[in-house]
Amino acid sequence: MDIVWLLLHFIRATKTNNIHLHVSCLNKLCPLLFSMNYHNYAKYLSIYFVSLANLNHSHPGAEEMLMDNGFSVSRSNTPAGRIAVDMTIEQTINKHAKTKGGIVGFSRSLPSYYRWSVTRHSQADYVSATQKMINKRSADTDSHKELSTAEKRESERESKIHFLKVLAFSAFINPFEVEEGLVSLASGRKVQEDVADDLLSVERKGKEL
Repeated sequence: MDIVWLLLHFIRATKTNNIHLHVSCLNKLCPLLFSMNYHNYAKYLSIYFVSLANLNHSHPGAEEMLMDNGFSVSRSNTPAGRIAVDMTIEQTINKHAKTKGGIVGFSRSLPSYYRWSVTRHSQADYVSATQKMINKRSADTDSHKELSTAEKRESERESKIHFLKVLAFSAFINPFEVEEGLVSLASGRKVQEDVADDLLSVERKGKEL
């Protein structure tokens, strides 16, 4: 559960533009990535964490810029609806600048590829302006998409389905009532001792690595 809360705090840091919480979560995520053998993530995330942790020394004033809504992007007035900068680029410039078939059709033509690279941000601006003109997407709303009538209706339908699943699961063993060892939520069986040891000591082993 501690790891689950860590991931939730990591997401919250982005949605609320909390750079300090983001750095704190990175410090705790690094050992987990090492112990789980995610080598590339562990290697580059460690460098990323050290860079942010020493930002005041390497780039004075940069931390204040990040704290001033520079760490994540808000595309609407929805509270806690901010997203990461790289995801914003994917949802705007990269998305609107895509052509049918991608760049495969003209990537071998240097002039065509150069023209596409230079003008794709303008193309994205035109697409965004067109969507705003026809009210397809508005940044003035302060409510979440999940609060719309259609979304509520869909949530109620899914809730009924999940309720039936809960009734079905009630006939299974409750793994939280087992006194000793870890139990698989899927099978209800007690896991092997070496597996349990790895799961319970994942953070400690990650720090040792």
